Amino acid sequence: MDTFTSDRGGSEVLKFNNNGTFMEKWGAYGSGAKQFVRPHAIAFDSKDYMYITDMGNSRVQKFDKNGTFILTWGSYGTGKDLFSGSIPGIAVDSKGFVYVIDRLESRIQKFDGIGTLKAMWGSKGSSLGELNKPEDIAINNKTGEVFITDTQNSRVQVFHIE
Repeated sequence: MDTFTSDRGGSEVLKFNNNGTFMEKWGAYGSGAKQFVRPHAIAFDSKDYMYITDMGNSRVQKFDKNGTFILTWGSYGTGKDLFSGSIPGIAVDSKGFVYVIDRLESRIQKFDGIGTLKAMWGSKGSSLGELNKPEDIAINNKTGEVFITDTQNSRVQVFHIE
């Protein structure tokens, strides 16, 4: 199984084989297809589509496992379907829904695989269910639990997906 990592400074995605040998890189600095400004998190769905948070462009880009560009969604802003410019975490559940953390807005947005917003939750605060600069996300598909690192509140919060 190949491993992919983002190079935020180089605006590239790097691919390594299962022995850790570098295989290829792709991407460049910019705002077009297959271009990035601070790529960050990478997640795969069950069909091997790759989703990458492009923090500097406030968007998510979708690729096939060979790095062929499929589509993009999102832009800068604070409303629905928009990202604040700090989207460090992404995960995909077993049904193909894509969860994106918006750190500065202290929320999570849930999309289908083509970028249609399906749900959104979270607001800034320290009470149960509130977030303060969440950083990462993980999903347990067996239990339906979503784990969010709630960085500034020094905790991990657990939510249930429907």
